[in-house]
Amino acid sequence: MCAKVTLQHKLEIQDRIIAAALVSFSKKGYDKTRMDDIALDSKVSKGTIYLYFKSKEDLFYALCERNLVELRKQLFSLFVTNNKNDEINNQKLISDTKGYYNNFSHFENSYIIFLEILSKSTRDEKLRSAMYSQHKKVTEVMREHILSYLKGDDKASIPDDHEIDLIVMSLIAVYNGLMINRLLGVEEEANKKTWVDSVNRILGTIVNTLATPKVE
Repeated sequence: MCAKVTLQHKLEIQDRIIAAALVSFSKKGYDKTRMDDIALDSKVSKGTIYLYFKSKEDLFYALCERNLVELRKQLFSLFVTNNKNDEINNQKLISDTKGYYNNFSHFENSYIIFLEILSKSTRDEKLRSAMYSQHKKVTEVMREHILSYLKGDDKASIPDDHEIDLIVMSLIAVYNGLMINRLLGVEEEANKKTWVDSVNRILGTIVNTLATPKVE
């Protein structure tokens, strides 16, 4: 019993540190943030932080991993339906993009950090490698959910790898453009309309694929 409580306590402290790092990195920038700042915001000692993370780089990698977990949750809610043969559920895949858009606001601080680290990585091979690794993980997670959705209907015609890659990269491109618009101050309603229209077209490819029977 005590072991479980101790583990839970450790996870809570780790989450507090990561959350504090996200705030500090986004407000002060990655380079100017000190471990003392993160300790103050997370209400733990600097020594405690080093028990969980060896450096600021480790904290950044932890942020990337947490964002990946959140992305999996969002993609799961977007692509998984109870009955993929039901036309109503296929249309739900499209309509849910409106609600899905609202979740992006949670990633804004992370994206600010992402852009800063991306710039820094042009001069830092280790960071560039970490960014590329994260990019590959994101694309694989998206591929996994799209393929899982399509394979759920045994009558669907599965796109080839190139087509799946186009869908994934298109979604990533729209996401990146959306977040840049938000940071530049483009009106939120305009962002939302662009997002919904663009993603409807991209995900419409999947719905059309489900409607196209396999040729035996």
